Amino acid sequence: MANTSAFGDVSISNFGITPGDFTETNNCPVTLLAASSCTVQVTFVPTAGGTRTATITITDSARGSPHIVNLTGTGHVPIVSLSPTSLTFAAQAVGTSSAGRPVLLTNSGSFDLTISNIGVTGDFSETNNCGLGLAFGSLGNTCQISVIFSPSVSGTLTGVLSITDNASGSPHTASLSGQGVNPSLGLGVPQGGSSVAVVNAGSIASYTALYG
Repeated sequence: MANTSAFGDVSISNFGITPGDFTETNNCPVTLLAASSCTVQVTFVPTAGGTRTATITITDSARGSPHIVNLTGTGHVPIVSLSPTSLTFAAQAVGTSSAGRPVLLTNSGSFDLTISNIGVTGDFSETNNCGLGLAFGSLGNTCQISVIFSPSVSGTLTGVLSITDNASGSPHTASLSGQGVNPSLGLGVPQGGSSVAVVNAGSIASYTALYG
């Protein structure tokens, strides 16, 4: 910012910037002497992809005040999506583990995704092939998280899959739920069969064993 006048000083009363993706710092004094200048430093940190705009408003004693500086930048950011965003597991015997069920993590943005942590809560565990992050573009922008349900008690159990990363909205989550059941063993009668049988000596009677 420069005062191009050779004789008149300029009084600066206010610097303002549109809130959002841009911030500013400056070393401008309250009074900018004639034929002198000061520096306004603008930092751009996009919160979303695409074209981002803002304005700096400088209120002073010079003709034409307030003076407006228009700012424009293009945001390149990672964008995270999870599919699905919830998992419901079938009834699982207490003390046993289900097969893994997949959750796909995708970076559909225009900047690399950096992953700092993947975790689960409750009676769930996970394995994944995501590494430390995902590149942007059509190649290497998707990884798989496999979630396993291992109930420790009976009843409805819930948890959360959470991914902490450098994308907006972090941590990104998927809800988890499942039913823990106590194992039991009983005898079942085959369809169309009878609960009564006459077994002759040396013969065999067959029934279905039910577990769960």
